[in-house]
Amino acid sequence: MTDATLTFRHLRVDELPKVCKLLVENWPQTYGDTGCPDFSVEYLAWLLGGPSADRHIMLGVFRNEKLIGFKDYLYRSSLHAKTDINVYIATHLTVEQNLPLSERMVVAAEMARLHVFEPDYAAYEPDALLAFFEEAKSLHKSTRLMAERQGLHIDGTLFSHSVLNPLALREAGPPSGTIRRCRPEDASTMAKLLADTGCDFRWTPGADVLWYHVSAAPSSAVFGIESDGRLTDFLACYLLDWLKNGKKTKVGVVEVVASKNSRNLAALMQAAWEHATGNGARGVMMENTSYLSPEILRNAGLMTTPRRMHATLRSKRNDINIGGSFFCDIK
Repeated sequence: MTDATLTFRHLRVDELPKVCKLLVENWPQTYGDTGCPDFSVEYLAWLLGGPSADRHIMLGVFRNEKLIGFKDYLYRSSLHAKTDINVYIATHLTVEQNLPLSERMVVAAEMARLHVFEPDYAAYEPDALLAFFEEAKSLHKSTRLMAERQGLHIDGTLFSHSVLNPLALREAGPPSGTIRRCRPEDASTMAKLLADTGCDFRWTPGADVLWYHVSAAPSSAVFGIESDGRLTDFLACYLLDWLKNGKKTKVGVVEVVASKNSRNLAALMQAAWEHATGNGARGVMMENTSYLSPEILRNAGLMTTPRRMHATLRSKRNDINIGGSFFCDIK
């Protein structure tokens, strides 16, 4: 898209400060009651960097030299029904709030396109596109029609957030091994543990991608349970600055869990709690617990909150469905 004042193009990593500025100035207005990250260049560089950096896609709309619209697609190598697939997470869609209505509509229409399924992006070989919406919102009718015109299959599920009740951890009992910090040499074992989550639809990062993701996040920590010299469980968390109605807080986010033992998970959650609160966070949360059993969640001190979100999947193939439980980071 190019006219006298508007230009649509790919963004470079060195333009992340422009992206950060756009997000900081506009997301709090859009998500004031729900809250949103207090974006930083460090946070965005983590999401868009690492071994998958050449697979991620950053798109922007400029008026002259000013960024006024943004959207990115984060690559996630995944598995569905024992078949490897290429999945992208569409996220961070932003349009400057103060544009004239006619211009805002043009930019919004450009950003709403499902770019990864268009011929210009065939080299990325996408099989499916994920997006996450608050429960009160749904896939916009125009976006659904766009997907249908492109011959795409649409599926989705609701999932809940959970918060950690540290008092409940006292009743969990001892873990089956010793808790310790995970190290880079653990990454291959961690990737194997994560691949055994049991979901039909799950993110399956290789060891290098997984270790980057869990270790390069802001104020991150990775804890594991070792038994007889073998890593059996692990948890990865990081700290996130959160804005809600103009107030900033810090929260610990448990993003990746591989555990089928409630006592072990409770011990890992205790470590995450101590890491988070010891660094100024007010609590610990998990954004997606759909891949963990209710019994494990309860015994590990995790309580479901009223907040729910839609996970919406669009795919080139009718046989790819997200199902009732899935594993993928929420962005």
